[in-house]
Amino acid sequence: KIVLEAEEEEEEWELVYDDSDWSTKFSWRRPSKSLTESRSEATVSWEIPPGTAPGHYRLRHFGNNRHLFGSVREFAGASSPFEVVHQEANGN
Repeated sequence: KIVLEAEEEEEEWELVYDDSDWSTKFSWRRPSKSLTESRSEATVSWEIPPGTAPGHYRLRHFGNNRHLFGSVREFAGASSPFEVVHQEANGN
């Protein structure tokens, strides 16, 4: 699962979009075809929709991993906060 959150107040985050929205993207791949290599790579992105309010945002990812011959464990990760700024329609 992926979510995009906006910072409402210092260190208080509010859900804006999740992985059901067309503006969020998640891709996953396993770089090795080896049966003994269990590493995988994921890319999470957000295409900023027109009219998005300026402010600080972050992307978060919640998933599961399985160690080779092991149990499934949950994990979570987050991007560093980033700033969305207002841009005029003519590009200025």
